[in-house]
Amino acid sequence: MVNTIVKAIQIDHHAGPEQLRLVDIPVGDPSPGEVRIRHKAVWLNVIDVCQRSGLYPIAMPMPRPLPLGRGMEASGLIDAVGNGVTHLRAGDRAAYASRRAVTAKRG
Repeated sequence: MVNTIVKAIQIDHHAGPEQLRLVDIPVGDPSPGEVRIRHKAVWLNVIDVCQRSGLYPIAMPMPRPLPLGRGMEASGLIDAVGNGVTHLRAGDRAAYASRRAVTAKRG
């Protein structure tokens, strides 16, 4: 597995926007049945803001331990395809909510 280093906004604790940090994180190859997306647009939604402030527990809408990246929704281009994915390929456009390496389901 080769890790690609990417920039991400991360929180380590609940607080105001002043504690958001720009960090380097490794993103590995997709697992079987997954694709990895190279971001072209990332946006914040109300859940990102509510989790950052502590209004929503990190467990909503799914368990997410700290440190936690912000920007649960994004779009971009597929740059890697895991074993068993036959209906998508590198260069295809994709969008997601919640994770960068995502299950390559049709739909």
